[in-house]
Amino acid sequence: NQIAEITHTAVTKYGGSANKNLGDCFLVVWKFPNPEELKTKQDLEQIKFSTENRNIADMSILAFLKVLARVKQF
Repeated sequence: NQIAEITHTAVTKYGGSANKNLGDCFLVVWKFPNPEELKTKQDLEQIKFSTENRNIADMSILAFLKVLARVKQF
């Protein structure tokens, strides 16, 4: 329960949603505000992501790092 609390708190704080607890793992998601820019390009290396989408991606990584840091304290 402590791990779930840490995970849910960090994910929510950094703009994500914790959708499911699956035993000892979690399904967490972040939704891009501009998903259409992913639909129009075939080569992902050539996409110039919008600032909003880059921020969402950064927030998901930050939440992951926060969870790892807090869990490691146990």
